[in-house]
This record gives sequence, C-alpha cells and structure tokens, in this order.
Amino acid sequence: MKNSHIFEFLDYYVELSHSPQYAVMIDGAWGIGKTYCVNSYIEHLKKSGKRVIYVSLYGAKDIEDIDLSIALGVHPSLNTKIASYGGRLAKAVGKNFGFGVEVTLTDFLDKTAVDLLVFDDLERSKLSPADTLGYINTFVEHEGMKVLVVANEGKLSVQKKYGLLREKVVGMTFKLQQCESDAIDAFIGQATDPNARKSLSESRENILSIFQQSKMQNLRILKQTVWAWDRFYKCIEAEHLNKTKGMVAALKLFFALSFEVRSGRLGEGDLTDRVDKIVAGQMGKREGDSSDGTPLSQAQERYAQLHLNDAVLTDEVLVQLLCEGRNDCKKINESLSKSEHFIQPENEPAWQTVWHGITRTEDEFSKAFSKMESQFKKREFIDAGEVLHVFGLRLWCSEMKQLNKTAREVVEECQVYVDDLFTKKKILEGATRGFKDGMSHGAFGLGFMGCNSEEFREVYQHYTSRVEDAERALWPKHVEDLLALMVSNVDLFFQKVCWTNDDRENTFYNIPVFSTASGQRFVDHLMEIHPADQRTVLTALRGRYSMGVLEREKVWLTEVRDELYKRAAKLPPIRKYAIRNEVGRLIDQLLVEEDAS
Repeated sequence: MKNSHIFEFLDYYVELSHSPQYAVMIDGAWGIGKTYCVNSYIEHLKKSGKRVIYVSLYGAKDIEDIDLSIALGVHPSLNTKIASYGGRLAKAVGKNFGFGVEVTLTDFLDKTAVDLLVFDDLERSKLSPADTLGYINTFVEHEGMKVLVVANEGKLSVQKKYGLLREKVVGMTFKLQQCESDAIDAFIGQATDPNARKSLSESRENILSIFQQSKMQNLRILKQTVWAWDRFYKCIEAEHLNKTKGMVAALKLFFALSFEVRSGRLGEGDLTDRVDKIVAGQMGKREGDSSDGTPLSQAQERYAQLHLNDAVLTDEVLVQLLCEGRNDCKKINESLSKSEHFIQPENEPAWQTVWHGITRTEDEFSKAFSKMESQFKKREFIDAGEVLHVFGLRLWCSEMKQLNKTAREVVEECQVYVDDLFTKKKILEGATRGFKDGMSHGAFGLGFMGCNSEEFREVYQHYTSRVEDAERALWPKHVEDLLALMVSNVDLFFQKVCWTNDDRENTFYNIPVFSTASGQRFVDHLMEIHPADQRTVLTALRGRYSMGVLEREKVWLTEVRDELYKRAAKLPPIRKYAIRNEVGRLIDQLLVEEDAS
C-alpha cells in the first residue's frame, strides 16, 4: 500500500521510550492528500490510546497564534475561555488549569501526556519558514517531544537560515505519494444518498482510472467531484437509474469534465460545441499547427478511452452542473432521455440509428436507413444539426454502396433540399443565428460523417449561404423595428446596434442590416426624438463601427451624414450647431478614418 512505510516508521517513532531529538517531516504537493493521510494516521493513534495534538499553521501570523492553537488542542473544552484572552496563555487562564500564577506553554504541555505534536501547513504560515521552524525546535530539542511537520516544501521560499534550521530540526523526511485509492472510499462514504453511494462504489475503479488519466495530484478535486455526483444523482429519474450502462457513461463523462473544470484547464466556453472544439484541435495538429490544439482536444488526449463529446449530458447541462453549480433536474433527465445510452430503440431518430449503424444489427440499420431516406424525400428534416447529419450520412452510405447514387448525385440532391427549405421559408426554423460558428464538424454530440471531405464541405457551404440569404431577406424588417425602437426606447436601440458589456440585447451589433436601409428615412426618425436621444443614437453608431461592419454600411452612413447636414442648415442656430458638431465628431471622423485606411 502506498505510504505504508511512512506510517510504519511513525509508529516506531511514537513508541520510542526516549526523546528522539528530531522531528519527522512529510512533504507533498498541495491537494495530494497530506492532511487526509495524516488525519487518518492520527485517528489510528487515538484508537490505540495515544494523545495527539494537531495544529494547523495556516494563516498563523505570530508565535502567540500557534501557542493558542496548541492550548486549544490540549483542552478544547476551554476553547471559548482561552480564545477570549488571546495571545500567550494568560495568568488567569493558567489558574483554570490548576497551575501557578505564571505559566508558559511548555509548562502547560509538561503536565499532559502528548505522544505526538503535529504541525500542518508549514508553508502557509505568515511567519517566515525559518521563524516557524525555530519555534518548532523548542519542542523537539528543549522539551524532547515527538513532532511531525507536514509541508509542501516546493512552496517554501529558499532561505539559507531555513536550510540550516531544517537540517538541525528534521531528522527524517518522507515524500508522500498520492493516496487516492484509500481516500476515495472515505469520500464515497460521505455521500448523503445511499443509492448514490452504491453507484459510486460500483464505479470505484472507473473513477480511479479517470483520476489517474487526468494526471492531477489533487484529492480535493476528487472529493469535490464525488460529492457533486451525489447531488447530481438525486435528480435522476428511476427509469434512467435502471440503465446501468447509460449511468456509467454519464458518470465517466461527468467525472472527467469535472476534473478538467475544477482544475482550471477547461472553462464554460470549452464545454459548448464540444464536437467542433475536439475535431478542430485534432485537425490543427494533423495539419502541422504549432499550437497544442484546443483545451478540449488536449483533454480528449488525456482520456483516450472516453468520448468527451458524448451527448449523454448536453453542453447546456454540463455548463450548468460544472460551471454554474446548478442542477436543473428537468433538463438533466431530458438530456439523458435523448441520449443513445437511454433512448428506447423505437423512439430513436432514424438518422441516429444510421449514424450508430456499425454497432446495430443489419435489420435495425436497414429499416432506419429506409426511414431516413423517406424523411429526406418528404423534407421532414428542418433542424440544422439533423439536416447536416443526414447530408453526411447519405454521402457515407453512397461511399459504402448502401445508397445507389454517386457522391456528385448526393451533393446535388442535398443542394436541392436546401433550396427547397429556403423557398418554403423553413431554413431559419432550424438554423439559429450564429450556428455556423459552432456546427461545422458535428451536432448533438456526434460528428458529421465525412465532415472534412470536399463533398460535405460543398453542401455545408451551400446550406450556410442559403441561411445567410434568408437572414438578409429579413434585414428590411429588422431596420423598421430598429427605427421604431429608436423613437420608443433609445437605450434599447443602443444595445441592439452596438456592442455593450451586457450582451443580452446586442442582436445586430455585427450584422450590416442598415446596408439595405434608406439614410433619409433613418434621419426622418432621428429628427423626431429629443436632442439628448439624438446624441445617444449617433454615439451608438460611433460605437457600432468600431466592431467592423462600417465597410458594408459605408454608403448608408454617408447618406445619413449628408442628409443630417442638409437638415441642419434649416434649423435654429443652437440645433444647427449641435447637429453639425455631433455629426462632425462622431460620423465625419469615422468616414475619414475609413477612407484613410
């Protein structure tokens, strides 16, 4: 067993009949489990009748703090009374223990049978390491006590004085190895839900394997993840709990990504569009990219036996669970229900069965393929992810002769499908704004078949182009809505057309909707509103064009500027001055800068 030699030595050290005149040190990195292992050993000593005083040096700013901690360790029942005095043991406190008027801490300890004095977190004391070690030496050398020091020496500043004192005080040093195999049982035992404890115990080896693959040396993260699963497990409905393989798949994904998020290697942005981020990172490395890939693709390399894009838990659910600390039970169960691990075969979409065809029976695959083709002909696929999956699957089936068509014929049929969605004004129903940024390699946790082939890229680009055409067709309506908003709520207009830190309403900040608009009509509405609101609108335009759409709206903006100068000429002096000043400062300067570039 790991570290058993350390505690065997400590047993020998504690049982010595004479003073050893040296301290023992346990050294290990933060999070490796030093405190857990030492506390377990302390419990072992206590069960055998030994007296142990444990002192954490974390945050100790002076010797008095440490004195007080030791005193409280000896007589915890007097915690409140001693703490009220502060500093070294006061005369009055000494009387409470039956000592004389003057009492020192060492006198106090002489009156008690202490078998081991443990000082934890040496590196986290606010005293210098040398001063702390010098203090500890009074117990070792002058009082003849047996002392254990626990530290992360890698975090201790290197001081010549510390090195000399260490050599004098510490007679034996052990490097602690991570003891996750022992710790996990304790962590599991602390889970509050008995069924969760059972699931964790049954998956113990899986959890340890994933923890090893994570290459972390931090038992705190392991403990936090075990307890997070305990909370998560309480949300899961009975129909899902009965599917053992599915629950194991969920647990593996949960633990791996929890380790990555809690260690700071992954953030919220890394958990969205997981397929794309993994594929993009892997492709970049294959193509000679000098980078190490995306953070998620790097994580995927660590967990070779797992699929970090598994849709058993959706991106949204993972972000809520691991980044926001929210357990939305309804969404968790919806996610599980739609996953291949839990879905009833008769409820699985035909295209998903085709995608998983390699692991399905020939009959299941054939029936699903026939149904998918029928749905394709009836134009039943609307969602962007489903549409693109079906396109990729048809190309794949053509390649393996399941579909009796050439790749070129499949491409042309898919392009016609896209055109039909566009003509029937259905293409935007399933293509949410910005889908192109996160759906080039996969959707629903599954990669598009042949997503890197020329044929798939061709149909993908055609789909993207038609989505853009459909969005562009709506621009005139969006402009009318924005003009009305300018009059009714100028602050919301500002947020709609210009990037702000509150991005909830920044709908059109980078979409050149005004390229289809009339500059004169814009000015008509602008002249209706209060002068202060006019300034807000012009300020919004200035901010808008710092985001890169000026080139496509330059003609419109020039028309707005010229119309404003024309209208200003007919206004009273103050209004004429205000508009010319604002237009010159906020718009003319933009156009001059654009021409210069």
